[in-house]
Amino acid sequence: MVDKSKFRHTEQGSFILKVSSPVNALEFQGNLFDENMPFARQTTLTINQAMSQLVTAIQGDTLPQLVDSIKEDPKPKVSSNLCKAIMNFHEEHGDFDLFVKFNWAGILALPPEIIVDNTIKIQKDYFSRIDEVRKELRNTEQQNKQEDVFIATVELLAGEIGAEGRRSGDVILNLYQEGEIIKAHINLNPEQYALADAAHMNPGIYIKIKGKLNPGNQPRNISDVDVFELLRP
Repeated sequence: MVDKSKFRHTEQGSFILKVSSPVNALEFQGNLFDENMPFARQTTLTINQAMSQLVTAIQGDTLPQLVDSIKEDPKPKVSSNLCKAIMNFHEEHGDFDLFVKFNWAGILALPPEIIVDNTIKIQKDYFSRIDEVRKELRNTEQQNKQEDVFIATVELLAGEIGAEGRRSGDVILNLYQEGEIIKAHINLNPEQYALADAAHMNPGIYIKIKGKLNPGNQPRNISDVDVFELLRP
């Protein structure tokens, strides 16, 4: 969908970014709503509904209730990734509001049962509340996640030499995931430890890991490792 979308001309005055996504840009896939509709329309409606839910909850001081309902919903519209995307428009010392306006292609009518707000205003003091939602949902998503694939660099080798003369044990990694760097701890067997040592000694070589990143303070623990291999440039 991103590849099919186009940036349109900006306007004078305040910074305005226009993005146009054709309704029929992609074949239908997924089912976020009760009726079938093109994927581009599903995506745009989901963004609209999610942002509206966040703003309404902040204005009504019902964010805890919204977070609870998101956790229980099998297909929630609000996610930690969406909150992070909104936060990307916020500057630490920026004194501005964010307006998001939606225009719907006339080729496809909106479902009558879905109420949309065509202009959503995120006031500057809303960003900190949205970031709280992001952190809470992120923690829950990590707790529920069974396994994931990570790209990592080796930061510290702390293993010990065993009876067979081979080193194994603790290693500290930097995991690169969704724009974040997460420090993590992992316990490696001799074969895996040798790969970690090679990556540590050769800048530019990364480790690919498939396993479970457990919640907690950093360095977080990685368990249930299925894949541990070198990624060479």
